[in-house]
Amino acid sequence: MVEVNKIRFDTYSEKLIWLIKLRFILIVIVSFLVIIATFKPVLINFPLQNIPILIVINLSALCINLIFLIFHKYIILKRKLTVDENYFNYLSFIHIDFDILYIVFLIALTGGIRSHFHFLLIYNIVTTTFIVSGMKSYFYSFIVLFLLFVSSIKYSIINTFPYIYLEPINPMPEMAFIIIIYIFAVYISKYVSNKIYEKQEELNLLYEKAYYLSITDRLTGLYDQTYFRIAASDAIEIAKENHNELAIIMMDLDNFKEFNDSNGHLLGSSALQHIAEIIRSSFRKTDILAKYGGDEFIILMRDIDEEYIIPTFHRLQEKLLTHDFNPINPSNNKITASLGISLFPGDGNNISELIGKADKALYYVKNKGKNNLMLYNKIKENL
Repeated sequence: MVEVNKIRFDTYSEKLIWLIKLRFILIVIVSFLVIIATFKPVLINFPLQNIPILIVINLSALCINLIFLIFHKYIILKRKLTVDENYFNYLSFIHIDFDILYIVFLIALTGGIRSHFHFLLIYNIVTTTFIVSGMKSYFYSFIVLFLLFVSSIKYSIINTFPYIYLEPINPMPEMAFIIIIYIFAVYISKYVSNKIYEKQEELNLLYEKAYYLSITDRLTGLYDQTYFRIAASDAIEIAKENHNELAIIMMDLDNFKEFNDSNGHLLGSSALQHIAEIIRSSFRKTDILAKYGGDEFIILMRDIDEEYIIPTFHRLQEKLLTHDFNPINPSNNKITASLGISLFPGDGNNISELIGKADKALYYVKNKGKNNLMLYNKIKENL
């Protein structure tokens, strides 16, 4: 469902935009501190030989973050075509990986455990637990701790086993203290993030249920006419971009009034529910199915060729003819349907025009004997 998926889209989109903006602020703060260390080393003591590298890293981070922002804006514009939950999870991992590398390099180049940039660990904790769900956030936290530990060790090659000599650059008690504080902060942040996520999911679920009820027909469960027009307009825009064809099908039940009058409204309502199920089973999941009026239905078929429509109608026609809509009265238990069809782009470029021409084709079928279909572009050939 396009609009329900939009709820998830907005949630993931807001998270990534928030992360990108926060990273811009972070890079500006770090750059300011590097400038102070360059001109006033008394105030902030960085290893002088590493300052050029820090400048390059910050400029690179700024450029990469700008690319992230532009790319994400592009995704927002193209969300109807490209976005799903897995795609956003993939983007989230890219962002978190970038942050981890950026933070670890900064800490390693500015004194390791005694670096002025240890506050960035808090940034990493918050962003990781907020953006990444489940056990993956603990995995990323472990990666940060490991890289932090590696950055605080000096390596040298020796001639005897184990051939590598490891020497801590910073005192081990300080490293242990930082790691304990980091683990504690990860646990607290994860707990708070999980509670926020649970409440957010509850609100999303309630919104989805309310929204679904507002766009569907209560009796059949198909979309209503208002939503159909919105979804069909979006589908037409996508078809224009991709140069695809689609079909609008107006479907009217031929003898439903007589069936309803002779069998009663309860059985008539039941028949409409059964017909909705037959429509669902006759069309594809990618098609948009809606109840248009009392005994009228409307369908949008995506990426369709004209030759495919007739077999689809025959499948629908056979299911209607073989279905027993009134087991109690076999003499009045059949309902047939007439279909009028318009095609995009040949019959129109907007939903109103396509519905109008499909309705004309339907009117033609009704006047020619019912229980059949007619394409709008074939009407002149049959005059």
